[in-house]
Amino acid sequence: MSAKVRLKRLEQLVLDGPQRHDSVLSVETLLDLLVGVYAECSRDSPLRRDRYVSDFLEWGEDGADAVWFYILVFKLMA
Repeated sequence: MSAKVRLKRLEQLVLDGPQRHDSVLSVETLLDLLVGVYAECSRDSPLRRDRYVSDFLEWGEDGADAVWFYILVFKLMA
């Protein structure tokens, strides 16, 4: 499958959303997963010493607080 075809298929999955495709995760689920991984990696664990994990933690430092706020606000409103 070419890159163009994969990109078009991915775009269609995102546009259709989880209502039409059981195997597609919602944005909220992906954000929950991202915040969970960030929280686990940021604790005092041996994982923090790994170069890729420390790069991920640095990358997600600013975004994690915004995602937490997003999750709390929209879950409380639901």
